[in-house]
Amino acid sequence: MGLARPPGAAGWKPVRAGQWLACLVVVTACAPSEDLPAFTLETDHARVAYRAPQDRPCAGDLLQIDAQVEFLEDVLGEARDGPVSIVLLPLDEVMELCGGAQGCYDGYGEQTLSPWNAVAHELSHAIKPVDTFPSDFWAEGSANALAGGLSLIDGSRDLELLDLGSEDLSNYVRTTHFQRYLIATYGLDGYRSLLQGGFDPSASLGISVEELIAQYNRDAPFAYARFSACTDPEILPVREGVWEANSTFSCESEHATQYERRDFSGAFSSTVGAAVHRTIELGEGTYEFRLDGGLSFTLEGCLLDSLDDEPSDVRLGGDVFNEVERAIATPFAAGETHRVRLTEGLFRVGLSSGTEEEQELRLTVAQVD
Repeated sequence: MGLARPPGAAGWKPVRAGQWLACLVVVTACAPSEDLPAFTLETDHARVAYRAPQDRPCAGDLLQIDAQVEFLEDVLGEARDGPVSIVLLPLDEVMELCGGAQGCYDGYGEQTLSPWNAVAHELSHAIKPVDTFPSDFWAEGSANALAGGLSLIDGSRDLELLDLGSEDLSNYVRTTHFQRYLIATYGLDGYRSLLQGGFDPSASLGISVEELIAQYNRDAPFAYARFSACTDPEILPVREGVWEANSTFSCESEHATQYERRDFSGAFSSTVGAAVHRTIELGEGTYEFRLDGGLSFTLEGCLLDSLDDEPSDVRLGGDVFNEVERAIATPFAAGETHRVRLTEGLFRVGLSSGTEEEQELRLTVAQVD
């Protein structure tokens, strides 16, 4: 994402030119892309290439790409002339091509090189190039915030005026949270006005940059929920205390996604296959979950609203992780009954078929106390 700083180059400023790659992290060098796979998939807004069969996106992944491009063009007030080019590669190959970064935008070839989990971030650089931002702080924070991930505050110190001009970011936590604050406080229209108005908050937002920083340090909550958090179809009860979900799908089904490309689901992540996602609203209690058919399911607590303060007990979901913990969703094997203690709330369930071919899965949830 931010361009690389050569070691020992004190005072060196990033060269935001076409022959460089915009890299995910600060590394020693970036290399031009060579010998990449051909583009074989097309959507309304993108063309996609992939190296390994397990990197081929499912139908739902392609829909997400188009939705993200449309979202970015609306928010950023920018539009590309032609489709976005996305090359999906294994992580080790991405890191080699991107100089150690986990994803990058190749300005020379005008294409995103990425594993699936970094695509949304790199698409921002494809829509609004880094050389249209005043600093890496703004370019990388914008891309991260608009990628839609969870945003937590960096409590190590307050935001300072010098941070806004930083070209050397050890991580993106502070800038992502700050820009999520701008969006939450001033709306997407206000944020777009700021990006298009020379990054001058006094002109765009009616507040001086010093006042804005002070306001952020005083008022920003601990965490922001994801954009469109947990909006998947809901699993409804079939009778009191019992929920069932029956799903028949393949990788070609409209809402199917590549399993490990979405959830990085621990012990099951080495197995390729399609998945669908659902939500389930549960009260506090103990539940038995069982998946028949398929490979496994994942369970994760949803954060639906801003969280004002850091929780003293981050295990808000009970026996499974909540999104605020920034952990992977907890995986459970199919064909077994799993007893889980949960807090009250909405949970996201991922149902993995373990194959790209069509398969029928049935999830049953029963409250036991």
